Amino acid sequence: MKARQIITRILLPGLALWAVLWACNTPSIPMPPPGPEIVSFVQQDENHFVFEIEPNQLIPAGAEVTVRNLDLNIWVGGLANGDGSFRSEPFEGAPGDMILLSFEKNGDGGVTCFELRVGSNPPEDPRCGN
Repeated sequence: MKARQIITRILLPGLALWAVLWACNTPSIPMPPPGPEIVSFVQQDENHFVFEIEPNQLIPAGAEVTVRNLDLNIWVGGLANGDGSFRSEPFEGAPGDMILLSFEKNGDGGVTCFELRVGSNPPEDPRCGN
């Protein structure tokens, strides 16, 4: 096989295939996370809390939800309900801890942080970049 034949029969089709596959691999746009108006912390005992998210349009049904206490380096997680709501397992914490909420489904998702405070509408934590 001559060099010209190698280029036209192998390299050019391979390059074209690579270009098509690269073009199909576009980055995804992050989904907006829920705001403090639909989340709350419920105190279970002195050192344990549950994180609740009310039904919403922002978290897709079946999304993987993770709640991380960044101050203690612990996390809990599970799947969002069909209406976007979620209730975590109890986790250890103290008022003022930074809690990171993340959710993901099919490669798309969002992240935000809240300051752990008992009750609804906790403040978003600016240390997370909000």
